Amino acid sequence: MKCDSCGKEIVMESVFCNFCGTKVTESNEADAAEAAEKQGENPAPSLEIEQDIDPEEALVISKKKLKQPKKRKRNVLIFVGVVAIFVIALGGYQFLEPYMRYHKAEAFLDNKEYELAIAAFAELEDYKDAPQMLQESKYQYAVNDMKIGSYEIAIEKFKELQNYKDSKKQIDESMYQLGKQYFKDKKHEQAIAMFSQVLEYKKDVRQLYVEANYSEGKKQYSNGHFDAAAAMFGNSKNFKDSKDYLNKLSILTEFQGTWEEEDYGNKQIIIDGWNFYTVHFPHSHETKSFQWGYTLEGNDLKSRNITYQRKLDKLVALEIMGRDTFVKISNSVEVPKAKPAPRVGMTEYEAQNSNWGEPTDINKTTTQNGVSEQWVYDGFKYIYLEDGVVTKIEE
Repeated sequence: MKCDSCGKEIVMESVFCNFCGTKVTESNEADAAEAAEKQGENPAPSLEIEQDIDPEEALVISKKKLKQPKKRKRNVLIFVGVVAIFVIALGGYQFLEPYMRYHKAEAFLDNKEYELAIAAFAELEDYKDAPQMLQESKYQYAVNDMKIGSYEIAIEKFKELQNYKDSKKQIDESMYQLGKQYFKDKKHEQAIAMFSQVLEYKKDVRQLYVEANYSEGKKQYSNGHFDAAAAMFGNSKNFKDSKDYLNKLSILTEFQGTWEEEDYGNKQIIIDGWNFYTVHFPHSHETKSFQWGYTLEGNDLKSRNITYQRKLDKLVALEIMGRDTFVKISNSVEVPKAKPAPRVGMTEYEAQNSNWGEPTDINKTTTQNGVSEQWVYDGFKYIYLEDGVVTKIEE
């Protein structure tokens, strides 16, 4: 319906005009009723009518109600904008963060900070070509170790890289250089271990391998490690006097082991490398051993002016007073240990296994306080025990 005063459309059943504040007349209400009848079954939604309200106040209230939809729309737009900015920022961070980490890892590699580069590329996992750059970082790290002479470390790193680039070739080069370093430092055994793995790598490797074996063979020969020496000279048999050493070793190895006196078994000879032992009474509690040196003279050994020869499977000792024959009983070179002398505090078992051995007689006294024993030995020697423990020794 319309206001009679200003002619503008106002809400039906209004008491005052929303625009000019004029009170609605009865004619306006009649027009409103007629309009409502025309609407039939779909009447316009009714508004709550505020009674006895000031016209100016009604005008303000109406304007506020008209402005509310615009303000609500503005708030929605602001919220949507904030959400959009957040989504864009989040997406940007998710893109930029690994990008920045990747370039930081590249900077580490360029600056030869290999450990930091390796850690950074490893954290990036499958981002771009991070897996390949991780391998490259490890490779350059190993190459750097080679350059500074850390060949052992470089070898291990190249082995981890397996087939990456020329890692296998770099392993050979590292072993070659490490072998030469060992050879220069006279660590011939370690040099042999390196050269043996790269014999075909370069022309001079085999010659260095031969020379290292010869030098180590002489060392092992001097130390009495004849089996090791024979192996070394076998690898250098055409170099210098290696064959002479091999001939000597073939003689010396025949003498090694434990030999026992053929007739009585009261004496043994044990030859271990350059060590020559004589063992007296090896099967009794009175076992005693003595260590000597010897020399190789032709096909014989000589120790303390006694010549020892191999005759078939026997060892013959030629002395001024005669000869003695020994048979080989073992390849073992373990020297029997002399038994200890008896002492106070030993148990009964320990006393029996001392160098006094078993007594010839035992005098035993049993009382309510325990058992006392007197062990009697030849030569007026005695051991006294109380309840199985040595308390006194007399000689």
